Amino acid sequence: MDSAVDEKKDAFANPSEALIAILDAARKSLSNGSDRGAKNEQTAERIYNVLETGELLRYKTSYIYELVKHGELAAIRHGKYITIRESAIREFIARNERRGE
Repeated sequence: MDSAVDEKKDAFANPSEALIAILDAARKSLSNGSDRGAKNEQTAERIYNVLETGELLRYKTSYIYELVKHGELAAIRHGKYITIRESAIREFIARNERRGE
C-alpha cells in the first residue's frame, strides 16, 4: 500500500510522531474522498431510541430500560439519553432466539 505513512515510517523514531503522521494521512484521505464527491461505501448504522427499540422488539419501554440496566442489551448512554444501535438489537435477537423447543 503506497501512502505518506509508508514512506515516512522509518523516519520516525518516536512513536507519537508516527501516530501524528498516520492521523494526518487519514485526514487527508478522508478529505480527498469528500472533495471528489465520492459516495462513502460505509453506510451509517441506524440508531434507535428506547421507544423505537421497544416497538421493534414488541416490549414495553420499561423492559428495554431493564435490559440495558442489566447489560443484556448494549446501549449508548449520553447524559440522560439512551440509544441503541441496530447491530445491538440484532445481536440481542440472535442471542435470545430459540428454535423448536
